[in-house]
Amino acid sequence: MTIGAIVLARCTSHRLPGKVLRKIAGKELLAHIVDGLNKCKALDKIVIATSDQPEDNAVASFCQSNGILVFRGSLTNVAERFLGAAESHNLTHAVRINGDNLFINPELVDAICLKSIEGFDFVSNVPNRTYPKGMSIESINTRFYRTLYGLFYKNGHFEHVTSYLYQHDDKINKYYFRSSENSTAGGIQLAIDTKFDFERASKMLSEGYQMDYKIDLELIVQRFKQAERTMNFRGKYGPLLIAEIGGNHEGDFGYAKRLTKLAIDSDADVVKFQMYSGNTLVNPVEAPDRHKHFKKFELSKQQYIELAEMVTQAGKMFMASIWNVEMIDWVDKYNPIYKIGSGDLLTWPLLAHLATRNKPIILSTGLATEEEVMATVEFLREQNEIYTDPHFLSVLQCTSMYPIPPSAANLDVMQRLKHLTKATVGYSDHTEGASAVKTAISMGAEVLEFHFTDCRDNKEFRDHKVSLTKDEVLDLINHIKMVDVLRGSNTKAPTQIELDNDHVVSFRRAVYPARDIPKGQTVSEADFTLLRPCNGLSSRYIDQIVGKKTRRALTKFERLCVEDFS
Repeated sequence: MTIGAIVLARCTSHRLPGKVLRKIAGKELLAHIVDGLNKCKALDKIVIATSDQPEDNAVASFCQSNGILVFRGSLTNVAERFLGAAESHNLTHAVRINGDNLFINPELVDAICLKSIEGFDFVSNVPNRTYPKGMSIESINTRFYRTLYGLFYKNGHFEHVTSYLYQHDDKINKYYFRSSENSTAGGIQLAIDTKFDFERASKMLSEGYQMDYKIDLELIVQRFKQAERTMNFRGKYGPLLIAEIGGNHEGDFGYAKRLTKLAIDSDADVVKFQMYSGNTLVNPVEAPDRHKHFKKFELSKQQYIELAEMVTQAGKMFMASIWNVEMIDWVDKYNPIYKIGSGDLLTWPLLAHLATRNKPIILSTGLATEEEVMATVEFLREQNEIYTDPHFLSVLQCTSMYPIPPSAANLDVMQRLKHLTKATVGYSDHTEGASAVKTAISMGAEVLEFHFTDCRDNKEFRDHKVSLTKDEVLDLINHIKMVDVLRGSNTKAPTQIELDNDHVVSFRRAVYPARDIPKGQTVSEADFTLLRPCNGLSSRYIDQIVGKKTRRALTKFERLCVEDFS
């Protein structure tokens, strides 16, 4: 009997490209996983199963460099790759481990392996989850898996290793593993699926959690929640993306729901509204037309609650700019972050009320001077010291006009605000198109607010003109991911692709004799030539040998070393 762990790993993750080789706490994610599995007593082998595509050459190279078994197979037929890895290494039982499972629990792996050899064809801790996502373990009898493989392919399960087993588990000799250690552990996300997950795990490790692979679920849940507290303004793909429906529903609740569904589908992190009543916002005598406009755009309390529940049930964050203090009490349960629009930056009574809620606040700074921004920031911090923490206060550069020309975006203000406030900074967009928001991302915006609509054609209300559509938000997300890929690491060193292709040697020059040189001759620079590849003495060291004598006879173009001269 041979039991092995099959780690499914590839570099072409859609949500977080290259994640398996990203370094966390100074070590590649894949290295953490292998180190954890090496602590397991029940495993005979550990095999990395990656694809046979060029994009995964780096995974294979990593395995070869670190003495780890590797199997290469189909990118898309993951079931076949899993089975091929098991059979090529003669495993009687294959333990499926995902390549994003940083927090390996050796004790749990061993327990599931031991249960497998009792005679169960399939053992899993996934159904009715009591362990975090990211600690999923499935052990499968390889011979049994082979008998079912044809059904996987026939029924379209080839992209998923075990989905067929769960759908037909009434016919399978299975055992589902459960824990009673912590009732909330099953609800947390430890798998490194997105940049948000990666940053949260990095914070857990940087703030004291030790990767000793002795998993205490109580402790890990505690550290998870502590780390997540510092992620208020981080989104799934990095910056927090706020799709601002605002008043684009124009008072039509059915249209508000359609826009909400589109915003959810756009994969923005936050779906945001503006909550107000005309009577508590605009003086009907001083500005009757504006008063009438806001009255027309009102939604009811119950309608806002329905929209909030629609958003949260879809796994997104609901947010609203609250322009009416009376609304705060009933919306607070749905609103994890409060947004203050530019027009209310100096409405300090409203801010004082919100500060008592101990929730993160985002301030837009359209219309404001630098002095006014700092006065409001200092006022908030006087009300509640929590707002000295950049994880609880974000300040957005904004120009309050609809639309604005590109020259009015003033994106450089973001870094000035960061320097002055020491808060999280971002950008609230009122330009047409996506150029400004894409540029803001590249300039370090950590919060990005943009208006959202279904389309801009034939719309009279001004906000539609400055709004993005679902497809444009999806394109923005792809841009963010590419920016993240291009940013890469801040460590200057040869990259893996340069090493794999031997370019460190082939692109650089070495010192070679330009002619045959007898022993004992004092050499000059003219005696040498600098040529590729860099074998032997690097060209940077030529000054160290010029003026010295040869210790032996040198042949034209042969490799040299410093010891050849005295």
